[in-house]
Amino acid sequence: MSSEVKVKGNELFTEGYQFNFMVNGKAISAWGSCWTGKEVIKLDGSIVSEGRSYRRKSVHHFDIGQVPYEIEFNAVDILKGHLECTLIEDGAHVETQSIAYKHPETPKKVVVKELLLWMMIGLITGFLAARFLG
Repeated sequence: MSSEVKVKGNELFTEGYQFNFMVNGKAISAWGSCWTGKEVIKLDGSIVSEGRSYRRKSVHHFDIGQVPYEIEFNAVDILKGHLECTLIEDGAHVETQSIAYKHPETPKKVVVKELLLWMMIGLITGFLAARFLG
């Protein structure tokens, strides 16, 4: 099991969450969109399972030969955009990968300036509304 969490930025919103596994010489890819809830599981480039899920956890079942596999998506922290993807082979855990969204860091000066700007806009709007509508 991998305990490493990959951290990505805004590309998660445009490109979605992408996980890649190699098992017994087969490439398994799992993709999920945080906007539409669509999830696609591919085996060597061919779709073996797809669907939409708006739950915190979803499971996809497929077979390679006679061996059953599962891909589990688990939203660990929705507010932080932290998603885990687990590959299970014949009931046994193979690997878990994890991706989280990294919020862009904004310098404190910029935050203070924006806050002051919005306060000024609010004061002016309130003043004008009171003067002309009150």
